[in-house]
Amino acid sequence: MPQSEVICMAISWAVGFLFLRQKVNLAPLHDQATDREETHEKGRGEYNIEIACNMKNEGFDTAVISKMTGLSTVEIERLG
Repeated sequence: MPQSEVICMAISWAVGFLFLRQKVNLAPLHDQATDREETHEKGRGEYNIEIACNMKNEGFDTAVISKMTGLSTVEIERLG
């Protein structure tokens, strides 16, 4: 086996090892990031509902509210 192939294999193994090591060590951080994203999405949904309520109270059309907030027309009609 030529020396260049041996070097390439060694580098490939080392990179793979480092990647797996980082992946294992970063697993708890990934879980924390996922939790933050879910919290952010929940907050964004609550914000959209608040905006939709305000728009509905101001007399905006349901289709316009849906387009602006991403809520379905059924969700908007249920709002008080």
